[in-house]
Amino acid sequence: MNKEKKAEVKVEAKKAPNIHDQEYLTKILYSIHTKILENKPHIIEYTKMRKLHGVILSDMMEYFYDGKFKFSVNTTGLSKKINEGDLRIIDCHFDDTTGLGRHGLANIIIYKNNSNINCLTEVFIKNNTYKDPEKKAFLNSMLKSSAGLFEITKTDMDEGYVYIKDVLSETEFCIIDMGLSVALKYDNIYIYMRIITYKDISFGTGLNLVFRKSDPFIRDWIKQNKENYNPKEESMRFLELYNEYVDNSKGINITTHDI
Repeated sequence: MNKEKKAEVKVEAKKAPNIHDQEYLTKILYSIHTKILENKPHIIEYTKMRKLHGVILSDMMEYFYDGKFKFSVNTTGLSKKINEGDLRIIDCHFDDTTGLGRHGLANIIIYKNNSNINCLTEVFIKNNTYKDPEKKAFLNSMLKSSAGLFEITKTDMDEGYVYIKDVLSETEFCIIDMGLSVALKYDNIYIYMRIITYKDISFGTGLNLVFRKSDPFIRDWIKQNKENYNPKEESMRFLELYNEYVDNSKGINITTHDI
């Protein structure tokens, strides 16, 4: 008598996302939020600015990869630390196959990080690269952009605004960031960002280095840099944070309105 063979059926089910998971909720809120805000006048202008910024960045990176840009460092009057540190920028490696690497490289070569070091924005202005008045005006806003380690003090989800404060200079900005504006928890983190202000609208360039406030490194870094803070010498501060973030990132995930 033959034994009846029983077929085995394996059923695989993916675990449904935990509705209490902050990252999952933030992504859902962001997708809905973007649709709700996209037709507001200030968001329409903001979107145009981001597109303009993206076009200019592409032109600048092409200029850089063509080998046309060279760093020029005026060492007169620089402190020993800044002098040695900024000269090392030329040899720093950024993995431009990653978004983080591209933003890190752009932050060094495109924007003004130190009064004694040139940048691509200055070159484009000097060479009169653009004839379009809007692009020329935007270049000046890029040159005046501010970078720093910020804490979020308040968010306005209804308008897409995020209020931030530089922990060293205490300079405050109200930026548009539809991702960060729906952040469910933000009082435990710092974010290193670069902010452009154009036509009274401020927004981040896409560079985001996120640190927990409880991190001993970041607490010591803030203490040390507050003692001898010079707003015109940002290069070393950025490199210290960038290297720490790349080497010891704990995988903090936030949603921002990136480019």
